[in-house]
Amino acid sequence: MSKFDRYLLRTLLISTFVTLIFLLGIDFLVQSSDEADNLGVGKYSFLVMIYVLALQIPDKIIEFLPAAILVGSIMGLGQLGNQNELTVVRAAGVSKLRLSRAGILMAFFLGIGLIGISEYIAPGMNDKAELTRNQALGRASANHFAQGIWLDSGEDGYVHIAQFNPDGSLGGLSFYRQDREGNIRIDKVRRAEHQGDYWQLSDSHSIMLNSTRYQLGEGRNTWHNSVNPQTLSRLADTSSAQTIAELYTLTQFLKANRIEHRNESLRLWQQLFLPLSTLAMLLLALPFAYGQVRSGGGGARLLIGILLGVSYYVLQAILSSMALLLHWPPILGALLPILILGIPPFIALLRN
Repeated sequence: MSKFDRYLLRTLLISTFVTLIFLLGIDFLVQSSDEADNLGVGKYSFLVMIYVLALQIPDKIIEFLPAAILVGSIMGLGQLGNQNELTVVRAAGVSKLRLSRAGILMAFFLGIGLIGISEYIAPGMNDKAELTRNQALGRASANHFAQGIWLDSGEDGYVHIAQFNPDGSLGGLSFYRQDREGNIRIDKVRRAEHQGDYWQLSDSHSIMLNSTRYQLGEGRNTWHNSVNPQTLSRLADTSSAQTIAELYTLTQFLKANRIEHRNESLRLWQQLFLPLSTLAMLLLALPFAYGQVRSGGGGARLLIGILLGVSYYVLQAILSSMALLLHWPPILGALLPILILGIPPFIALLRN
């Protein structure tokens, strides 16, 4: 890496860091105004509020860093352009692609850093923030198993488990099965205990439904299924999955049980593509940044760049929703916003 590359990299890092601090500060003020309504409730004091908001900073960095790279790159390169430093380098025969190498590497490795934050720092701090907030307000901690889970149990049809107890037993099970005549049988079970290769059911009864009437009967006593308390415990923890490992585990479990998993798969791919997202934002900034070398209007270009950055988040939300609604492959829903906004400026960069 040449001396100018290091100088350019330092300039981009400083401008990106300053922009990120500004975005975090604005978000901190907005979040503080929202949380101010809870001041004085229970033990929720001003210091507790500041502590909770501080714990959420790593998650906010993941959210705002791509935008900071976009705005910071326009500002940093625009500053070099206004000082004619880029003009001198271009006059020496250095292409825009070669000139952009330091910025491209910076954006890509910052994206890898975001994966590290999302895997090892943000989840634990988010959980601690939620726990601290709930304890100060005197609220019960969130139960990740609150809505229960659905399992495809083969010949047993579909099973809904409402409760996972600390001792490994299950509560509030409902078995749904339809026979060839169209009759639907529902088995309601109060408690299930794991017994090696099956579950022992207690306090159960059945309901048989057809087009004309329903009939009550004696429920089943056993449930033969390979799922065990350890698997269900992991699933309870990953139902609010945040890391790539948790999302992958949850997605594979849902696939194995033939349960809808596209939302979790989409979140998994979006997290894996974080380096490409930051790279796309850097590429999106280059046409506006280099445009300031020969002409004025830097403020207008900065405004247009910011609007394009906002459009990336809007486009990502729209395409994610369309991917889920139209049953697109989740990887496509995560990749399309990056390709739509990243490929045109990259082609323009190659042509120059």
